[in-house]
Amino acid sequence: MTHNIKELQALVAQAETRLAMTEFDFQSSVPVFGPLISAVRHWWNNISTRWYVRHYVQQQAEFNRAVLVVLNALIARSMQSDLETRDILVEIDRLASISLQQALAMQNIYRHLNLEQESSSITKVVAHEQ
Repeated sequence: MTHNIKELQALVAQAETRLAMTEFDFQSSVPVFGPLISAVRHWWNNISTRWYVRHYVQQQAEFNRAVLVVLNALIARSMQSDLETRDILVEIDRLASISLQQALAMQNIYRHLNLEQESSSITKVVAHEQ
């Protein structure tokens, strides 16, 4: 699947809106005891995993931000390359036009030279016959 620059920019912008990582807030739908279950689960998560996982979440968030910086740099470089390519193509068209004009001018010169040579040859033949 290939994307154009605008599509890539939109995808990166969409990813940037998702950079913030939030903790899951467990909610229980059990009648009456739901709030107690949620509180116990929150308390247990705080003891068992939050401090352990927080460091990894921070590392992942830093990595995600770094990846987005690289993606934005690559998109900018790609846009610059597109501009340079367009400039090169314009220059190629300009040089091709000049080359064609020169070829046509040379063709006219050769035609003119050939006509002069033929005229000179005819003059020599006529002078020789006299």
